[in-house]
Amino acid sequence: MVHGSHRAKGIAGTALLALAPALLPTLAAGCGGHPQLAPQNRRLIESLRTAVSARRADWLEMNAQLIETQHDEGQLSDDEYRALWRIVELARQREWQQADELALALHKAQRLTEADRQRVRQRAAHEH
Repeated sequence: MVHGSHRAKGIAGTALLALAPALLPTLAAGCGGHPQLAPQNRRLIESLRTAVSARRADWLEMNAQLIETQHDEGQLSDDEYRALWRIVELARQREWQQADELALALHKAQRLTEADRQRVRQRAAHEH
C-alpha cells in the first residue's frame, strides 16, 4: 500500500510541475497581482469605475471603445488592456457588483511611480 501512495504523490507532483507555467498567471492574479497601469492610463480606471458604479451601459460602452482604441494604438499594454477589459466584460454581463469590486481592487493596487513622486514634489515646490 505504501508503494501506491508514493506513486500517487509522484504522479500528482509531476502533473503540478507540468501545469505550473499555465497556472502562474492565474495564481498571481488571484494574489492581488493586478497590473500597474502607466500613469497616463490610470484615468481609465476612474472613468470605468464611474460607469460601473452608476450602472450606466452607455458610459460603459464609451469606456470600452476608448480602451479598445488606446490598445490598438499601442497606448495600453496587453496586461493593462486585459485588466480593464475584464471589468467591461463583467459589467456587460450585468455583473455590476463584481465589476465594481474588480475596478476598485485595480485602483487600490496602483502604486506611485518615481515620475509620480517627482510631479508631486514639483507641484509642492511651485506652491511654496
